Amino acid sequence: MRSEKRSKRLKQDQWHDVYVILPTLNEREGLELVLKDLKSMKFPMKNVIVLDGHSTDGTLDVAKKYGTRIILQRGKGKGMAFQTFLEEFPIKENAIYIMLDADYSYDPFEIPLFVDEINKG
Repeated sequence: MRSEKRSKRLKQDQWHDVYVILPTLNEREGLELVLKDLKSMKFPMKNVIVLDGHSTDGTLDVAKKYGTRIILQRGKGKGMAFQTFLEEFPIKENAIYIMLDADYSYDPFEIPLFVDEINKG
């Protein structure tokens, strides 16, 4: 059950060091839903990184439409997507990184719940 009220649990300044990593491969439709929800939560789209496995269905057009960062991954699969991410973005101390499937199989509105728990220790 999705609820936009859950997204309001984090203050705007708490989003600053939260990054959402979205591995994609021909995920145009699901990615649109995920990014739309993130934007409605006022999540900083500059902190959304699409790691694309060379999609051919317009996935990158959707990512560009929402102003996300795009990295073309080396190799195949989520493991290589994350390795490509690490090569491009050094891990920041105290930042929170969340890898989310771009097919909308997970509810983006759950992100604040994870972040709250991590911040609690």
